[in-house]
Amino acid sequence: MAKTGTFSDDGRDPLLLAFLPAPPVHLSLLNAFSVQVGAQSIVLPPGCERLLALLALHGRRTRSSAAGCLWPDAAQEKALACLRTCIWRCNQAADLVSAGLRTVELAPAVHVDIGDPRTADGELLPGWDDEWLMAERERLREVHLQHLDTQIDQLVKERQFGQALELARRSLAIEPLREVTHRAVIGIHVAASDHAAAVRAYQRCRTLLLTELGVEPSRQTVRLLDGVRSTPAESTASGTVGL
Repeated sequence: MAKTGTFSDDGRDPLLLAFLPAPPVHLSLLNAFSVQVGAQSIVLPPGCERLLALLALHGRRTRSSAAGCLWPDAAQEKALACLRTCIWRCNQAADLVSAGLRTVELAPAVHVDIGDPRTADGELLPGWDDEWLMAERERLREVHLQHLDTQIDQLVKERQFGQALELARRSLAIEPLREVTHRAVIGIHVAASDHAAAVRAYQRCRTLLLTELGVEPSRQTVRLLDGVRSTPAESTASGTVGL
């Protein structure tokens, strides 16, 4: 029988944990890393933060795989030793990590803020430049943007143009050079019969793409203005799109 004060490899005292109610644990990865245990924020060493983020994003990993991702320049023995230390430190702070002989994963009680990536509103761990994080950051961003696209389309069908424009602007704040979102803004104004605003939105899109990427808007974007009848005040502006 385990005795109080006798800790396992992952730093937990099984007897004490059996009698103490576990407070809720919330792990935040959007906009900034944080761990909230009950009403208390806890501070962890950088290696522990990265271990929790890796497990939150990629799920259960073998110990060797997790150690290789987090300490790619270290010898395997050293990397595994660092991993054991991080597991122990995480579980000294709270019940954060479930560690087996060969695998490691987040403890079941840990709730992660990304939840449904479609509704994850924020940047994933800004300022972190770990190689294993880059593809996941891009994937979550694209899933969220596509979800916004779907919402915008539905709002336009319902003629809720103000709400649609709000979501389109939120999408552009995430990815300013995404031409499909600029098309959404133009399309909203066209659907609302605000032709002057549609032309201005096109001009903003064209200027941005030329300045940042050195390319013209696609024909698909230009065609959104087909049939727009400009007022005399808009004639000069519309000349830039060949209307």
